[in-house]
Amino acid sequence: MKGILAILFIVFYSCKSKPVEQVEKVNVLFIGNSLTYYHDMPKMVEEMLNEKVLNYNVEQAAFPGMTLNSHLNNIIYKREGDNIFTIRKSEFEITETEKIISSRSWDLIIIQEAPDMLLSKELVNELVQSDIEKIRLLNPNKNCKYIFFNTWIPKVASYPIKSICLPKSDFDSVKFPVNKLNPDEKFCSEEVLNEKEHLRILNEALNQINLKQKMIISNHPNIHFNTRNKYLEIQLYDDDYHPSKTGSFLNACIFYKIIADKSPTRLNFNASLDEKTASLLKRIANSN
Repeated sequence: MKGILAILFIVFYSCKSKPVEQVEKVNVLFIGNSLTYYHDMPKMVEEMLNEKVLNYNVEQAAFPGMTLNSHLNNIIYKREGDNIFTIRKSEFEITETEKIISSRSWDLIIIQEAPDMLLSKELVNELVQSDIEKIRLLNPNKNCKYIFFNTWIPKVASYPIKSICLPKSDFDSVKFPVNKLNPDEKFCSEEVLNEKEHLRILNEALNQINLKQKMIISNHPNIHFNTRNKYLEIQLYDDDYHPSKTGSFLNACIFYKIIADKSPTRLNFNASLDEKTASLLKRIANSN
C-alpha cells in the first residue's frame, strides 16, 4: 500500500510540476468598411483559425463607408445604426483606427480600401499608397505581414461607367490643398466598359500596390466573379455589393487558406450554413 501511495505521489507531483507550454497569440487586425464587417467576417476567420489551435486573436477597425484615408484622418463623432458621422481631425487628434493600430503589436494586418478608390491609377499612386505606408508606421511590430483585401466588382452595374474627375482636395484637403493657381487639379477614374474591364482595372490597381508595398494580394474579385457565373444558385450578396452571409463565409475561407496555408475543406466550422453550401464554398476557396 505504501508503495502504491509513493508511486501516486511521484506521478501527481511530476504532472503538477511539469511546465505548461504557452502558445503566443498571433494578433490579426482587419482594417476596412462594411465589405469587411458584414456578417462579422473577421470573427468567422478567427473561429476557423482557432478550430485546431487556440492561438489567434482577430480584431477589426471596420466602419461603414470609410476609405483608408478617412480611417487615418476622420474622427467619428456620432453613430446611428449602420451609419457614422465624421469630421476631419485637428492637428493633435487621433482617430479610432489609429488608436487600434497603435494599441498592440500586430503580426498580420489585412487592409481593405473602398473599391472606387482603385479606379484611378493616379489616385492609387498619390494617396492610397501613402495611406498604406502610414498604417505600417503606426504598427509597433516592424515584422508584421500585410494582406490587401482586394474586393469584388458589383453584382449589377450599369455599363459603361463613365470617367469621373474630382478635385484632389476632395480626397485629402491637407495633402492636396486647394491650389489657387491650378484649381482644376483632379483625380480622374477610368471609364469602365464592362465586367471584364472592371475586373482588369481592379487587378491592375492592386498590381501597382503590390509592386511598391510587397503585400499579399487576395484574389477575391476573380473568385467572386467565377463563382457567381458558374454557381447561379449561390447568392453571394445581400444587395448589389454587400456580401450575404454566404459571401462573407466564402471571403473568410479565402483568408483562412492565405493565413493558415491549409485547406478550408478540413474545417468543421460552417457558420451555420447548410453543409452542402459550406462544403462547396470551402472547395471553391481551396481551388483558387
